[in-house]
Amino acid sequence: MSTFDRYQHAYRNARPTQRLRRAIDEGIGYGLALEGITAAEVARTAAAQSAA
Repeated sequence: MSTFDRYQHAYRNARPTQRLRRAIDEGIGYGLALEGITAAEVARTAAAQSAA
Protein backbone atom coordinates (compact mmCIF):
# COMPACT_ATOMS: atom_id res chain seq x y z
CA MET A 1 0.00 0.00 0.00
CA SER A 2 1.45 3.35 -0.98
CA THR A 3 1.62 6.34 1.33
CA PHE A 4 -0.98 8.11 -0.79
CA ASP A 5 -3.41 5.19 -0.39
CA ARG A 6 -2.95 5.27 3.39
CA TYR A 7 -3.80 8.97 3.49
CA GLN A 8 -6.86 8.43 1.32
CA HIS A 9 -8.02 5.62 3.59
CA ALA A 10 -7.52 7.72 6.72
CA TYR A 11 -9.37 10.66 5.16
CA ARG A 12 -12.29 8.47 4.10
CA ASN A 13 -12.59 7.13 7.65
CA ALA A 14 -12.31 10.54 9.32
CA ARG A 15 -14.84 12.32 7.12
CA PRO A 16 -18.08 10.77 8.54
CA THR A 17 -16.74 11.35 12.06
CA GLN A 18 -16.12 15.02 11.27
CA ARG A 19 -19.67 15.43 9.95
CA LEU A 20 -21.13 13.83 13.08
CA ARG A 21 -18.92 15.90 15.37
CA ARG A 22 -19.95 19.12 13.58
CA ALA A 23 -23.65 18.22 13.82
CA ILE A 24 -23.31 17.55 17.54
CA ASP A 25 -21.34 20.74 18.15
CA GLU A 26 -23.87 22.86 16.27
CA GLY A 27 -26.91 21.32 17.96
CA ILE A 28 -25.73 20.90 21.53
CA GLY A 29 -26.24 24.56 22.45
CA TYR A 30 -29.92 24.38 21.56
CA GLY A 31 -30.35 21.19 23.55
CA LEU A 32 -28.70 22.69 26.61
CA ALA A 33 -30.82 25.84 26.32
CA LEU A 34 -33.99 23.76 26.05
CA GLU A 35 -32.96 21.71 29.07
CA GLY A 36 -32.35 24.88 31.10
CA ILE A 37 -35.70 26.37 30.10
CA THR A 38 -37.45 23.14 31.06
CA ALA A 39 -35.70 23.01 34.44
CA ALA A 40 -36.69 26.61 35.15
CA GLU A 41 -40.29 25.90 34.20
CA VAL A 42 -40.40 22.83 36.49
CA ALA A 43 -39.00 24.90 39.37
CA ARG A 44 -41.49 27.72 38.72
CA THR A 45 -44.41 25.27 38.58
CA ALA A 46 -43.31 23.53 41.79
CA ALA A 47 -42.98 26.88 43.58
CA ALA A 48 -46.43 27.96 42.38
CA GLN A 49 -47.99 24.67 43.55
CA SER A 50 -46.40 24.84 46.99
CA ALA A 51 -47.54 28.46 47.42
CA ALA A 52 -51.14 27.57 46.57
